[in-house]
Amino acid sequence: MTEFINLETISHDLNCTICLDPFEDAHVTPCGHSFCHECIKECLNVKHSCPICNEDVEPSSIHKNHCLQGLVDSIGTSKKEEEESYFSLLQERALHAARQQNSEGEDGEDGKDGDSSLFSPIENLLVSKVYDFILVSLLSLIIIEPLNS
Repeated sequence: MTEFINLETISHDLNCTICLDPFEDAHVTPCGHSFCHECIKECLNVKHSCPICNEDVEPSSIHKNHCLQGLVDSIGTSKKEEEESYFSLLQERALHAARQQNSEGEDGEDGKDGDSSLFSPIENLLVSKVYDFILVSLLSLIIIEPLNS
């Protein structure tokens, strides 16, 4: 059985407490706290102590946290793939809605709303913007392209 981890619940553990971004080249201190390499290096240039617990830390005692960095990279890749997949799905839905609007328009109906049951309200707004972009792009190809020839 596949179980999914809600990234919202662990995202704070995957971010550097100094820059608040996802770890980049994660390093761990002897006291067990992890930071981006550049972040902890800068902090240790000012004060030789952990920014979280104030334990003494020498710059030479920090080490790369391969496991944490691998996890951050894997989740980042999965998140990016999921976002791309979702955007592709929205594009497909927008094209479907545009085709449907076009066919309804040919039948004499307004067809501006399309099949809104396919989308959430925010997706309806996005589809509307994508539809407008497609129309403008097509019109510019039809009007501007012959002028350039």
